[in-house]
Amino acid sequence: MICPNCNSANTRKKSVIYDEGTYSSTSTSNVRGSGASATSTTTSSGQSKLARKCSPPQKMSVIGYFLFIFLLFFIGQMIVLAFWNPDNHDLIAKGVTALGGVLALLGARGSFMFNRKEYPKLMDSWNRSWCCLKCGNLYETEE
Repeated sequence: MICPNCNSANTRKKSVIYDEGTYSSTSTSNVRGSGASATSTTTSSGQSKLARKCSPPQKMSVIGYFLFIFLLFFIGQMIVLAFWNPDNHDLIAKGVTALGGVLALLGARGSFMFNRKEYPKLMDSWNRSWCCLKCGNLYETEE
């Protein structure tokens, strides 16, 4: 593939750069002493700057978004009840909880729709993307 920016043939697919520049390893050690033994497991991972630059698009977390918004409103409810105590605090607490639940569901739905409609397009684009190793240009081809 020829770079459209500098006409160099020194190019690679983003997916290949990402795979080659990302590593993960696990090691296990056994130590034995006088009447005792221990096992230690170490996991490490890393990524080159170029691999990070060429990383694939990420899906949105549906459950994470839901839990974040719901937790945010739950904490807000606790603050309201702790510092502001009107006669109808039960109604306010229920209203804040309901609002948090509705926003959490809307956010989770938005994440689900992104993962279903937009993410496949982004992955398709990423799978057709190249990087010039001479000038650093990132470009997409029509395969």
